Amino acid sequence: MTRQRPNLLSTVYSVTTLLTALMLSWLLLLSVDFGYGFWYDAIGIDDNISEFGPENRYRDGFEDTSREQRLRLFAQIVDGVSHSGTGLEDIVYTTPRHDVPIPLLRYDEIVHLQDVANLIDSWHSAGAIGSAAWLLLTAGLVYRPRALASLGRVAIGYGIIALIAGVTLALLGFEKVFYQLHIWIFPEDHPWFFYYQDSLMSTMMKAPDLFMYIALAWIAMAVPLFCGLYIAARRLLLTRPPLAGNPSLLKQ
Repeated sequence: MTRQRPNLLSTVYSVTTLLTALMLSWLLLLSVDFGYGFWYDAIGIDDNISEFGPENRYRDGFEDTSREQRLRLFAQIVDGVSHSGTGLEDIVYTTPRHDVPIPLLRYDEIVHLQDVANLIDSWHSAGAIGSAAWLLLTAGLVYRPRALASLGRVAIGYGIIALIAGVTLALLGFEKVFYQLHIWIFPEDHPWFFYYQDSLMSTMMKAPDLFMYIALAWIAMAVPLFCGLYIAARRLLLTRPPLAGNPSLLKQ
């Protein structure tokens, strides 16, 4: 086949494919509460609660809750931030030492989680638009085949971005990058940093450690999904007959 130079279509298609892969992997992780039960055991969240639960200045008895109740509480938080913040103020926990349910979240924590919910709403919209664009582009390529750059060429571009991100994380550390992103993303006058002694939310998430592992799991799922979708599109084009005046559909 005759080689063709990389084109804008390949770039746009790879970006929409990446958004689709990120959205699919996000939904898969969301369906299992981001693997909280696994990370709870793997990164020592139980020990974190045992250490800092008794030191909390605003809530009593959380260290007496069971693993099962903590997993349910996290699932309720996930459900709340995934549905525009609905129900966050209604999350409560119970202990053998208290006769009435205790609200899990303080006002400042609810404000922060509402900001997170707003961010997730924006991500869901972007992911849906990207996925819809990917479907339309794929349908268009099936109807009227065009050249797509090889996965190797696409991987070089994303590999450079990943390398820069990896070096940045290695030099600065995940925690510093995590906090800086909070400064950039969330409203300046809204709280987002909570000491374990002030926040059961932070304690039960062992923040920011849990989010690092969730991010790694997200990437680990999205990368093979992206490769699979992109390779499938190229193979699909190979089965399509070339249009007159366009003898080459794929770059080698």
